[in-house]
Amino acid sequence: GDFLSCAFEDSLNNGIWFGTTRGLHFYNKTDKDFTRVLFDRSDNEFDGNSSLLIDRKSRLWWGTTEGVFIMDLRSFGISRTQFKYTYLKYKLDDPASMKLEKISCILEDKDGNIWLGSNGHGLYQAIEDSLHNFTFKNYTRRNGLPNNYIIGIVEDDYNNLWMTTNYGLSQLNRNTLF
Repeated sequence: GDFLSCAFEDSLNNGIWFGTTRGLHFYNKTDKDFTRVLFDRSDNEFDGNSSLLIDRKSRLWWGTTEGVFIMDLRSFGISRTQFKYTYLKYKLDDPASMKLEKISCILEDKDGNIWLGSNGHGLYQAIEDSLHNFTFKNYTRRNGLPNNYIIGIVEDDYNNLWMTTNYGLSQLNRNTLF
């Protein structure tokens, strides 16, 4: 009865991650079994799970209709029940607003930058400090996006980010941002 909305292969843990309406699931290719991964939440279920990404630092990013989870995959490999993760539920650049964040897509660009598209708050760039804490730079209609509903993101050979939105296609030239 689960609706599968996204999947990502995990070579570190020899498995595949699945985002479903009943939460996050891990398929262990060695043991050929599924594990429902539980976070410190009452139900671990969301209206939508739209994106999964494993970055080059072995972290799983899971975008949901109630924020984003960032899991340390090495700690998951040690214990499937006691692993390290961060949960960011509210507007990424202004969590004190208590506005629920809805992440629709996630991309790691060629330089290792993480980009998150949201359903209503535009595009975010994750900025990691030396203690592995994140802050987020937000790009919205004020910065030239046609709409703040980002559906998908890809990167081309020239470091441009291409985003699909509710109002068409948008291009962001990363070379002019830095």
